[in-house]
Amino acid sequence: MYPDYIPTYKVSDLILRFPNFNPDGDIRIREGWLALVEEMLLELKYLFPEVRVLNIAARSWLCVVYDGENVLDLKRRKRLQDVVQGYVTRSLSTCEHCGSQNGVTLWEAEQLHPRFRREKWKWDRPICQECVPALNHAALRTMEAMGVTNVQH
Repeated sequence: MYPDYIPTYKVSDLILRFPNFNPDGDIRIREGWLALVEEMLLELKYLFPEVRVLNIAARSWLCVVYDGENVLDLKRRKRLQDVVQGYVTRSLSTCEHCGSQNGVTLWEAEQLHPRFRREKWKWDRPICQECVPALNHAALRTMEAMGVTNVQH
């Protein structure tokens, strides 16, 4: 099946290392974005210790929910937004699967079957060309397990 989100023990490690990271739910990123998230949390820890990161998820790009910007003056609030946006932008060119930044494009699940997008993946994924075959294979196996027929190979 498709590579799952990072395991709980890695999320626990992030929480221990970054006191400003207080997730209020599941952390939904894959292994390829872990280094990017760690770098962002480190930068936020030092530049904005009063800001808490509440959630991080993958939605075709990195989505970051944070709290505490209301205690920042306007200049620092703008800087916070710019820092976070920089990581969001970088996520668009970073493979969600392996972390490579070479030849990353948005992989669309519906290219394999129209129902796939609605039933399994709701967002396109930034994936490098080396990971596309493995992702296609995993997607096909997932569709077959769901009982979907006439999947394009």
